[in-house]
Amino acid sequence: MPVRRAAGWRTDCVERLFSGVFQRLGRVVAHFTSLSTQAEFEANTNDVIPLFSVTYVIAILFAILSCMRFDCVRNKAWVAGVGVLSAGLAVLSSFGLMLFIGVPFVMTVANSPFLILGTQGDML
Repeated sequence: MPVRRAAGWRTDCVERLFSGVFQRLGRVVAHFTSLSTQAEFEANTNDVIPLFSVTYVIAILFAILSCMRFDCVRNKAWVAGVGVLSAGLAVLSSFGLMLFIGVPFVMTVANSPFLILGTQGDML
């Protein structure tokens, strides 16, 4: 409860300070608090989520296609597919476990599948 009260106080203070004084002066002020990045990500989720989906598909296809060879002996398409599947299941299970035990989802964490896929794809 005290954390929510502090977060509410912080947002009210920033809104009152920057919307009233500087708006009358015709100035634009950019501010940064510990919650401003989270609030900005949450405000843009409707625009960003479809782009994340397309980017995930492109990254997965690149990981699989980069392991394909014309030589049947050195072709690693199945290994890449299983590696991408393994990375995806690791992300889903870790996100599910964290949400199950009550850790709040921070939108910045949405970038972690790219990092995991990049490191997993490097090992293929």
